[in-house]
Amino acid sequence: PVAVTYRLATPSSIPLPAELLDASGAIPMDDSGTFVNYGTGLQNLNAYLRRQLGSAYRPEAYYLVFAGAPASNGLAGFMPLARQFGYVFRDGREEHKGALAATAAHELGHGIFMLEHPFTRYAIPQSATDWLMDYGGGLALPHVHWSQIYDPELRLYLFQEDEEGGR
Repeated sequence: PVAVTYRLATPSSIPLPAELLDASGAIPMDDSGTFVNYGTGLQNLNAYLRRQLGSAYRPEAYYLVFAGAPASNGLAGFMPLARQFGYVFRDGREEHKGALAATAAHELGHGIFMLEHPFTRYAIPQSATDWLMDYGGGLALPHVHWSQIYDPELRLYLFQEDEEGGR
């Protein structure tokens, strides 16, 4: 187990208005391909969620949204490195971990601990490991990820605005 203390809060369900969805009823993932920035669609959704949370919104907290709509690009989840809002999408095909909890853990690995996919960070072929941060059903945390989680130099950054760069 990872020695992390967290407080889990489940706010009331927040409905997604049609104007935040694309014509097919999906959450637009327009220019979110860099994995370090939210695209325009997610920037709008993040702003909407902050407004809906009102005084319950905490700028220092992480938010993982279990969206009732799919992502327009078929992702199962999305959370840029060192960012505040993450998403687990209904019916996601890409990056699916086999269970919502595993997809959630994968996305929080990006957002909280800045863990990267092994195929982008270490030039390992995609889906070739049983690692949590690889695609597929793996849940293992290799030594390199444990080291990053426990690294005393790891700093938890204040969140940037949605339109600012990721790292």
